[in-house]
Amino acid sequence: VIGSGASQEAYYFVYPPNSGLYKIPLNGDLTQSIASIHYTGSENWDLNIFDFAFHPNSNLLYAMESNGNLHEINVDTATTTFITQLDTAGDSGAFGAAYFDVDGQFYASNNKSGKIHIVDLSTSPVVGYTPTAAIFTSGPKSGQN
Repeated sequence: VIGSGASQEAYYFVYPPNSGLYKIPLNGDLTQSIASIHYTGSENWDLNIFDFAFHPNSNLLYAMESNGNLHEINVDTATTTFITQLDTAGDSGAFGAAYFDVDGQFYASNNKSGKIHIVDLSTSPVVGYTPTAAIFTSGPKSGQN
């Protein structure tokens, strides 16, 4: 959901591998066909991501690849920025659940181990500091994402 008050709009974002980023509007009559909007050039991003989350204050997307690479995605300019390679404490495989809390803490769950990693992204966009990851807690393993 973007905007405020009566001018709010809702979208669903997806990033199928090798296809790029798509925005799907969820406004209006949802019983009719819905056309997705493709972000031109995003099919060339070559990101190995399976989930992402919007920062609660900056409207930037964040995603973590299987190797720990953290990316910042600006949906207004259709650009992605590599931030850093996070230490994922030996986890490998997909991070299939990503979300933020209201304070800008980013969480990513590893499908294989179930470990949930936390990254302090309270300052967004990421400028002038290098985020680090720590294991926050353990959750369920989910090899089906």
